Amino acid sequence: MLIGFLLPLLRRLSPRVRILAGIAVMAAGLALALSLLLRGHAPGSALLIRIGLLVTLAGLAQFVSGVRGARRRELRGSDAKQSDDQP
Repeated sequence: MLIGFLLPLLRRLSPRVRILAGIAVMAAGLALALSLLLRGHAPGSALLIRIGLLVTLAGLAQFVSGVRGARRRELRGSDAKQSDDQP
């Protein structure tokens, strides 16, 4: 639910910021999941590992959104250049 609330808000940011935020969130999720996995199977750690994996997926979604936004912006810029060149 939190991810569904935050993603539309983050789409208003520039694509570069979304890419960097996605990488940071992915790194945080992987760090959480891997630290719990490497520490061993403690009681209650399965839930935290799942949360870490979900955070990683949210970061991946944010990263992909930023990359797609950058490509759209790049394509829009090249279309404007082509229309300026032609009479």
